[in-house]
Amino acid sequence: MNRNVQRLIRVAMVLSALVAVGTGGPARLGAAESGYRLDEHWAQLPPGYQWGTMSAVAIDSRGNIYGFQRDDPTSKVIVFDAQGKYLKTWGEGTFPYAHGMRALRDGFIWTTDRQAQLVLKFDSDGKQLFALGQKNVAGNMDSTDAFNGASDVAMAENGDLFVSDGEGENTRVVKFSKDGKFIKAWGTKGTGPGQLNGPHCIAIDSKGRVWVGDRGNKRLQIFDQDGKYLD
Repeated sequence: MNRNVQRLIRVAMVLSALVAVGTGGPARLGAAESGYRLDEHWAQLPPGYQWGTMSAVAIDSRGNIYGFQRDDPTSKVIVFDAQGKYLKTWGEGTFPYAHGMRALRDGFIWTTDRQAQLVLKFDSDGKQLFALGQKNVAGNMDSTDAFNGASDVAMAENGDLFVSDGEGENTRVVKFSKDGKFIKAWGTKGTGPGQLNGPHCIAIDSKGRVWVGDRGNKRLQIFDQDGKYLD
């Protein structure tokens, strides 16, 4: 399991503990028991800077933290080091509707924009390196080069890319080679096993299985990398 996944699991554990504490649930973990403490002022924001709508967060291999901000007044990426020191912002004017962001195994930052219908790849300084989709062009369920609600992106060990295409009219997962060549898509709208209703996020585990956050159906679904439903 890579370090980014380990960090995200730790964050999920902390959030679960905080929710339990806040709701009076049975898992009332104190700071000593959980090993974590809340630091409300970790992020050292620039003077006059205010948080906007934060849609995603990612951690790169160096421990830098990337926040994806949707507005106030324009979408952008804000970057901190592991101690919360502000480093930079980039991408102003690039994202009409910031949605998903990942630091993937290739070492780059990937974003999804549900309005621009794009999946974009950036270096750590915000230089765009690669794009999937057609800007401001909404595809359909049969499209091989266009999305209709690109929401998230994941990368397999061999570099294949998987995009959850479900924040618009589509309800599918689209698979590409590492150089952006369309391989296949899967998913039909519905509630049955393997069907999707608003695929909102996507990830690949240490066994290579594709996990899809099936938001409309309030569940997680697991597939192999060819789209075969597993669980």
